[in-house]
Amino acid sequence: IGDFMIEAQDLPLLDITRTNVKEVLLTIEKYKLGFVFYHDAQGKFAGLSSNADVRKGLLKNLSDLNAVKLVDIVNPNPVSISDEATITEMLDLIKSKNFIISFLPFINANHEPVGGVTFFNMIRSEK
Repeated sequence: IGDFMIEAQDLPLLDITRTNVKEVLLTIEKYKLGFVFYHDAQGKFAGLSSNADVRKGLLKNLSDLNAVKLVDIVNPNPVSISDEATITEMLDLIKSKNFIISFLPFINANHEPVGGVTFFNMIRSEK
């Protein structure tokens, strides 16, 4: 799957222990991919926030948008895949879900984010 991967240094990747809702929104907008990945202080994958996660967090706090907290917009256990997986394994994983996967984090054996793929990249078959 490395042929489809966007390297971690080219992805929106924030330290979950040092970020806030404003930075998440600005990062999603800057990268224009519709998501941000997180790592923890040890560099381990810690989840993601998608446009949908942000929308759900806003809806949860509709009466006071200033009350939106990072925990409201983070998916700590998103679908992800090993960076050692084959294309067939990646496609099987995507097909096994009953929801659309627009992007997929690639995680190494140490549970560190090493890259990702977007649906757009999968269709175009390029980085």
